Amino acid sequence: MKREIKNQAGNTFLMLEYDPENRWLYLNWIGYQNLDNIKQGLREVWTMFRRFRFSKVLNDNRELIGPWDKANDWLQHELGPETTPVRIKHVAHVISPGIFGQLSVQDLQARLLHKIEIKLFEDINRAQDWLKTK
Repeated sequence: MKREIKNQAGNTFLMLEYDPENRWLYLNWIGYQNLDNIKQGLREVWTMFRRFRFSKVLNDNRELIGPWDKANDWLQHELGPETTPVRIKHVAHVISPGIFGQLSVQDLQARLLHKIEIKLFEDINRAQDWLKTK
């Protein structure tokens, strides 16, 4: 199942696809992300989880532009096992080409260190290979 999420201007900022063979959710973040986009995207993740009950995420930031660390306080709360309806255990995160996106995910990774295993990759094939072992 594929979903395309658009912002108020009608531009696609997130593509989601559940992979039934690997039992993970693929997220492709596109362009600049603000807190509203991230909140809207996470609502879609929860909707997909209720339908498919996955515990692994392949998070692709190769098309992401700029930082998104302003959402990290909110994400830290929303992705904690005590607050989220989703029991995400493993995230293979393909980093963005820009330094600001990379710094944003490194900050989030440190915040969720004892809650979710997030491994960073520059190559999507390596990210997929790692996630298949989980």
